Amino acid sequence: MSGDALTGTISGLALVAAAAILVRTGIRALSGELPLRNWSGIRTRATMASDEAWKTAHLAGGSLLWWAGVTAFTAGGFGTMLALYGSGPGLVFGLILGGAVVTAGLTVLAAVIGHRAAAEIE
Repeated sequence: MSGDALTGTISGLALVAAAAILVRTGIRALSGELPLRNWSGIRTRATMASDEAWKTAHLAGGSLLWWAGVTAFTAGGFGTMLALYGSGPGLVFGLILGGAVVTAGLTVLAAVIGHRAAAEIE
């Protein structure tokens, strides 16, 4: 395995690992099972003000967290497969980087929406 393939594989698998956390967080957020003071979730002053604010924020932003995870899984999975099957490094890293950027954007958007929803409660 070449250095580019190894780096692409590791990068893709790291994005898949992040996807697992985001998907699980999104599912737990939407079901109301994500406890306050948990290590994951939308953690702002407004969202952590009360249990009600926490749940409201995660109901508002949970679906975007889930979609961020799906995006990360898709980009990371395809990037890993392309790296393992010898595709060019430009395609592999473009896919992984593009997926990471979209994932980050969706995660930030979920945080903004969740924060605003929680701030309306106070």
